[in-house]
Amino acid sequence: SEDGELPPLFESEADLVEFRRRHSEAAAVRADLSSYRGPCYLGIDAGSTTTKLVLTGASDEILYTYYGSNKGNPLQSVSDALKEIYRLLPEGCYIAGSYATGYGEGLIKAALKNDGGEVETGAHY
Repeated sequence: SEDGELPPLFESEADLVEFRRRHSEAAAVRADLSSYRGPCYLGIDAGSTTTKLVLTGASDEILYTYYGSNKGNPLQSVSDALKEIYRLLPEGCYIAGSYATGYGEGLIKAALKNDGGEVETGAHY
């Protein structure tokens, strides 16, 4: 606006209710990693205080998630989580690609030779 203020996210209470209704219906499909075969794709969010990983299948189904504190060491946290993923990967299942984001994105990308990375602000955009 002319006064420099941003417009409200929701024009009315009804808009907010509709937003919440629409988002409550959205859900990611999940599948069982132990019975999955084929390529998987790994997403890593190496944040300033937490580490999050998601492993998806070829049809974007979620096969595995991890969330935990990085205890001030994002590389160690990601490494430990990856060891668990590799322990759980069934025969015939492999990580075909990986991408990192978050505060430690550059470190993770360089250390683990990820396929790529995106700074957190760019990923949000």
